Amino acid sequence: MNAPVKIAPKSNLFEWRRLDRINLVGNEMRSIWREQEKDRVGIDGEIERCRPRAGEDGAEATGRILKIQ
Repeated sequence: MNAPVKIAPKSNLFEWRRLDRINLVGNEMRSIWREQEKDRVGIDGEIERCRPRAGEDGAEATGRILKIQ
């Protein structure tokens, strides 16, 4: 008995590359990227803006959220 073949349509491959790029951009912005479940229609994720912590290492979330589609 053969296992079913999994197929990744060309459109999924394009979407996954795009989401990987958004992840990089979010990191460059020093923000938090939260990806939604893959292969969904609608919102792909969100980026929450961060600001440097006063006098300390790291950053703190601002609560300002950009929804990405």
